Amino acid sequence: MFKWFWKWLNSQKFDPIIDGRMAHEYTDPEAREEITRRYKEHYSKPITPWVNPDKFDPLNPPEGWAFDPYYFIWYRK
Repeated sequence: MFKWFWKWLNSQKFDPIIDGRMAHEYTDPEAREEITRRYKEHYSKPITPWVNPDKFDPLNPPEGWAFDPYYFIWYRK
């Protein structure tokens, strides 16, 4: 009667990350890889004048960018 339910339940992939457990407490290699992947995906940002203004020269801006000295901000052209 409930074969479809068990079949569906077995086909589901559940999130290995749970509330209340810190990243360093996981021992399962797959869960640790998933944590690392999500972390890098979330915190990896491209290096641009907007995100890293200290890495660019306002008098020699990269292609497609400009620096407004009055408002002191970078913007895309």
